[in-house]
Amino acid sequence: MDFYDTIWWWDDINHLVNWALLSGAIGALAWRNNINPWQTVAYVLGFGAVTAILWEIAEYFSFIRFSSELATAYVDTLGDMALGLTGSVVAGLVAALALRYKAASPA
Repeated sequence: MDFYDTIWWWDDINHLVNWALLSGAIGALAWRNNINPWQTVAYVLGFGAVTAILWEIAEYFSFIRFSSELATAYVDTLGDMALGLTGSVVAGLVAALALRYKAASPA
């Protein structure tokens, strides 16, 4: 369907939502194991940041370095990492709020 080339924001929304979901899985593990909410935010953010960087490195080596996109890759890569980190922030805060709610609710 060629969404990446026909919808200008498609790549951006994918980085944001995919990293929120991916990082949210770490938050779900923290919720299951009753980890402190602030530690959960740190774990989720750390995981999200590292995986966003690794993803962009993999993109560079797999198809960017010898493509016509090389001229604009720097700006796109920074934007993708920022969106991935933003998705991780959202996931970390949601997980922390869920943990606080879980701790406050009667058992």
